[in-house]
Amino acid sequence: FQLQTLDGCAWDAASSVPWLTILRGRSGNTSETVDVRVDANAGAARSGTLRVAGETFTVTQDGATGTPTPGPTPTP
Repeated sequence: FQLQTLDGCAWDAASSVPWLTILRGRSGNTSETVDVRVDANAGAARSGTLRVAGETFTVTQDGATGTPTPGPTPTP
């Protein structure tokens, strides 16, 4: 997302959980794009927060559905 701020206003970004990763835009003092990666979820529903420039955003992710099907077993 795009963070708009006045030049000289310091800000930072942080995640409360390891599956939300800030790839770009961890801190600054001018407008910038903040890129966040959300890892795939193979388990139960979960939520975490991102704090950017003093604002908190809650991210929720549904749990995995269905039972994974095992892949073929290689034959020697």
